[in-house]
Amino acid sequence: MHPILYEFDGIKIHSYGLMIVAGFAVAMWWSVKECKRQGLPPETGLDFATYCLIIGIVVSRLVHVLLNWGDYAGNPLSALRLQEGGLTFHGALLGGILATWLFARVKRINFWVLADVLSPCVLLGYPVARLGCFFNGCCYGAPTTLPWGCVFPDAHQPGQWTPPSHPAQIYSSISVFLLFLIFIRLGPILHAKGQRFSLLLAVFGIDRIFMDQFRRNVTGKVTPILGLTEAQLVSLGMIALSALLYCFFGKGTRSSEEVANTLDDAETPNEPTEL
Repeated sequence: MHPILYEFDGIKIHSYGLMIVAGFAVAMWWSVKECKRQGLPPETGLDFATYCLIIGIVVSRLVHVLLNWGDYAGNPLSALRLQEGGLTFHGALLGGILATWLFARVKRINFWVLADVLSPCVLLGYPVARLGCFFNGCCYGAPTTLPWGCVFPDAHQPGQWTPPSHPAQIYSSISVFLLFLIFIRLGPILHAKGQRFSLLLAVFGIDRIFMDQFRRNVTGKVTPILGLTEAQLVSLGMIALSALLYCFFGKGTRSSEEVANTLDDAETPNEPTEL
């Protein structure tokens, strides 16, 4: 593991933070391409990045701290140490949705059109950011005898190392990247407004349910409900919500005229909508 990639004169470059920034940069790059493809101004993706970065990280960290308050109650300021890890995926997704809604309101863009455009970007940036967990030595899986098992700093016994364990972070990165490739192939046939965003929720929900099987009782908290982890329960809710949204938007279409109207609204020199 390499939690600290480089240190010079007391300045430390943490792999966790670096990979999050790298994932964000990749997602931002793709968002510019996607905006051009959908007829939106390319700067829309760049402007949105500021909203997403700030709100996404804040909400993700807040959810992590609230779910693990016992680790921070004695020293609440330690919640600010982002370089040590502690960003939840579901919190980041919630923050991203909130950022999308706020940005759409301010820029007078249809929320569902914007969410559809940006959905592939999340699937591309996530695998890169997830590698930060691997380098940081967190979010690993259960012990394994497979030849690619890795040892990690034991989350339950400080100073100790785990036996060879599933590199669940790598599994997740690979699976989501493959889902990204499938997603961009399916994208052109999902013409109804909101369907791409609905598919994003389902894709992440299914992936997390599967991946948490490797993390049960290790770095995934198991609940009394069907023996599922907390993340799996939330993911089931995501899948149910995605199904409802998909059916709701299934009969609609996202015509080129609608995208053009979205573009016109985005370029209208009116005062931004008040929040």
